[in-house]
Amino acid sequence: WLPMVLVTVAGFFAGQNYYADADAALAQGNFAAMGPSILMMLVYLVLALLFYAMMYVAVTEFALGTRKAGTLVHFAFGQTEWRMFRAFVALIGLLLVPAIIILAGAGLANAMLGPTLGKGPASLAVGGALLIFDLAYLYVALRFVFLLAPVAVAEEGRVLERAWTLTAGNFWRLLAVFMAVALPLLLVTLGAQISLLGPSSMFSGLNPSAGEAAIQIHRMRTNMPFVTGISFLVSPLMLGL
Repeated sequence: WLPMVLVTVAGFFAGQNYYADADAALAQGNFAAMGPSILMMLVYLVLALLFYAMMYVAVTEFALGTRKAGTLVHFAFGQTEWRMFRAFVALIGLLLVPAIIILAGAGLANAMLGPTLGKGPASLAVGGALLIFDLAYLYVALRFVFLLAPVAVAEEGRVLERAWTLTAGNFWRLLAVFMAVALPLLLVTLGAQISLLGPSSMFSGLNPSAGEAAIQIHRMRTNMPFVTGISFLVSPLMLGL
């Protein structure tokens, strides 16, 4: 789990720097100053994908029986890890673009409709559209994600296309397995986060005020050691399962 240690430490320092700059930017009204910390977060995300590729390959090889013996310290990046990394990047690109478009549309609707958004037909229309998008997003993401690592490790063709083909007709089984395995750990993680940061950390709305955002950022920065520790404990279980 050396890559897990490295990704956790790197995430902690990148996050602390980001929240410190965000706190200062809100106080001074100068968001341009966040450029270096945003760049650092992007670099961290790329490194995180590399480290997770190492971990997913090793765990998947054990699950498939192609790796027989463990090592005290595992740190490797070969052709299989590179293939896994490329699959991660392709999946993020595929899922991120529609999410950005929908969130931008929801923000625009919030800005245009203003006070009428919380009631009447406008509220129902926006809420219904977001619900449909969430369900479609879950369907597509689960179809791609569920067999991403096994395909990347055990096969040679296009990873996303093959993962999508193999999961055809099995969505409800995939969902049942995912909920049975991952949901308990997700609930523990979310419960710990809400207990530390408050309910507003999960339900802050589409357009929180500057004061609400500043309070939330301060809480996240203050409690980040605890949140990082919880994530470090849960992530190996989540990844292994």
